[in-house]
Amino acid sequence: MTLDDVKNAYNKYIKGKPHIVTSFVPKGKTDLMAENSIPAGVKEENIKEASQVEIAATTEDKIVKSPSTFDRTTEPPERKAPEVNVPVLWKATLANGIEVLGIQNKELPLVELRMVINGGVLQDKIDLPGVANMVANVLPQGTKNMTPEELEEQTELLGSSINMYAGKEELSINASSLSRNFDKTAALLKEIILEPRWDTAEFRMAQTRTKNSIIQAEAQPQSVASMLFGKLLFGTDNIFGYSTRGTRESIERITLSDLKNYYDKNFSPGVTKILVAGNVSKEQVLSALKPFENEWKAKEVKLNSYPVPPDPEKSRIYFVDIPGSRQSVIFTGYLALSRSDPDYVKADFVNYRLGGAFTSILNQILREEKGFTYGASSSFQEMKVKAPFVAASSVRSDATFESVKIIRDEMEKYRNGIDEKDLQFIKNCMILSNALRFETNGSLVGMLSTISKYGLPDDYIKKEENVINNMTIEEHKAITDKYIVPDKMYYVIVGDAATQLKPLEKIGFGKPVLVKP
Repeated sequence: MTLDDVKNAYNKYIKGKPHIVTSFVPKGKTDLMAENSIPAGVKEENIKEASQVEIAATTEDKIVKSPSTFDRTTEPPERKAPEVNVPVLWKATLANGIEVLGIQNKELPLVELRMVINGGVLQDKIDLPGVANMVANVLPQGTKNMTPEELEEQTELLGSSINMYAGKEELSINASSLSRNFDKTAALLKEIILEPRWDTAEFRMAQTRTKNSIIQAEAQPQSVASMLFGKLLFGTDNIFGYSTRGTRESIERITLSDLKNYYDKNFSPGVTKILVAGNVSKEQVLSALKPFENEWKAKEVKLNSYPVPPDPEKSRIYFVDIPGSRQSVIFTGYLALSRSDPDYVKADFVNYRLGGAFTSILNQILREEKGFTYGASSSFQEMKVKAPFVAASSVRSDATFESVKIIRDEMEKYRNGIDEKDLQFIKNCMILSNALRFETNGSLVGMLSTISKYGLPDDYIKKEENVINNMTIEEHKAITDKYIVPDKMYYVIVGDAATQLKPLEKIGFGKPVLVKP
């Protein structure tokens, strides 16, 4: 392939060819449209008309069975259930305190590496949220010796990728590479972490991007519901009550010096773990990490902590008005338990039938039976601190009241218990699916991350399978009664107040609280 080949293809198939341009502008702002545009003739949907779907009458014709060499009316016998092959993992601690966990997987010539630095958003200041997220955006953009463009080029020439993410409880730097280029990729990662560039232009671009994303989120019902839900759960005196991106005001006030201060106070080998999975040996990994061990000096990092906010004494509905919204976003839940809690696996088991799978009760009723939504689910989230139980869905606007009532009523009914058939169904689904959970390098790194973050044993998967296998109907009901408490949850709804607010008074949680977006 030559440059001339590319030019020839461009000239032959693209340059000067007939094309279509679409121009999307805010309603009533036709002065912003592309020059010489003509109306597309798209009719604005009326949600009430769209929700009245007529089902055409059908006639049942006799179905002719296809010929077969075997009896399709007889269910095949069950075979031995596949078992999880827990991979052998190795551990090491570098001289400066970095913990390293690894799994050698020779299936493909690929490697996944994740560096986890404890803290993340937890280390932000309440009066200046968003700094950790900005660090994650700016730090991988260049190094002391390479411009952002040069670093990007070097990474791509290796066939590698490096990205960084700020979570609530940690900063994660993910790198993927070919096995033969693992050493060089690790060297680039070392340069990013230990020799930051703090590029001023990249900081300004990240600041603009983040501010714009916050403005966009404020117009998206899903994001509005999520932000209000977090604020209700954790309160305004807890950093987890704020968006990881920060606020419009905080992003304006954040400076490059704030990012450097965050880096200086919170980046240390003593709070860092490196997780590796792929076609690379323990010896190769430790050799590639030698520069981290020799050049990164340890220092003390104090992690912030916050008191656990009290759970709501009774349920209440909080409503955010998005005038004319065609959908309503529903978030329901409360702070339930941490991932390290002995009850976590049991609670996750209990939730599976309620909202943890496509075949769950909530999804089957709201999506399959009623047609109100594309999906409804619930989950117990994973965090070191007490984490939320969340049931959520986006439903057709005119089905808001009925959907909230269904979520509340189905949680109440679920507290009555399940039968032996449902219990065995949950066990089969959760245990049989485990055999597929750890097939890729990414999923293996995820397993190592769970082990290291929550201090779980190497064979925690097998131990959790034993907990699942030993669950009884009585224990299922006890855990359900303890953690599925629909009368002590926050109910957050974002939608059209003019049509949906008043009916929600009939749910039984009093008059909904109208919250300004």
